[in-house]
Amino acid sequence: MVQNKAIYVRVVSTDISAYYCLFQEIYDKQKELILLGERVVLVTLGFDLNIHHAYRPLVEAIRRFNIDNKSPLAQVAWNFVNDGYANATLAVFFFF
Repeated sequence: MVQNKAIYVRVVSTDISAYYCLFQEIYDKQKELILLGERVVLVTLGFDLNIHHAYRPLVEAIRRFNIDNKSPLAQVAWNFVNDGYANATLAVFFFF
């Protein structure tokens, strides 16, 4: 359950860092509430989007085989992954 709370700030000093921390905390909470609301709307509409990017396994493979990032093999691998994303078609299915 989401609780709405009013926050009142009384300015009593010129310490900007304290205010920044307070407003950053408020911003982070509001951001999380918005993201949660977006997820609720998408789930309600039956929208499911799950993308597995190939960059992480590629970086792990390059590190595992001790390949230099600037080597031709690494560049060809990056190009292959990038071209795969550029040419991929997105199919959206609605299940009712």
